[in-house]
Amino acid sequence: ERVKPEADRLLANLEELQSRYSIQMATISQRISERFVHPMQVDRLTSLVARAMEDPQSETSQLAFEMIENYAESLTQLPIGVGFELPDWITALQNEVDSLLDPLSNLNRDSNALVESNLPIQRSDLIQQIEDMPRRTWATEPDAGKEDIPPSD
Repeated sequence: ERVKPEADRLLANLEELQSRYSIQMATISQRISERFVHPMQVDRLTSLVARAMEDPQSETSQLAFEMIENYAESLTQLPIGVGFELPDWITALQNEVDSLLDPLSNLNRDSNALVESNLPIQRSDLIQQIEDMPRRTWATEPDAGKEDIPPSD
């Protein structure tokens, strides 16, 4: 409700530009038409995943799963994008499930996240492992990749 006036203004401006220049920008139009609510709906949807996964037999989990189904049903009614990629809400759901199943494998939530490790390793051992790593890479090998380069005529 708070962003509706701004979305209405932007949508009117977009319609005027589309009419003036005789072009259609469907994805932009869809995003503005949704009144910037879609990202909040996706956040709400993903916030239910942990509750749904806690104890599948509990009433709380079943209610959360029903809410996920209802949100998903409503999101399928208004497809967004050009159809080449999965909708963002499906990707967000998958990422949330993955992060809950294996928190260490999905660090995209916070790029600055620190990972706690239960593996004891001494700093000197870590430095030694890094120093022992091979230093040659594809880019530094003299003849690397030449078979991939087409001969010049």
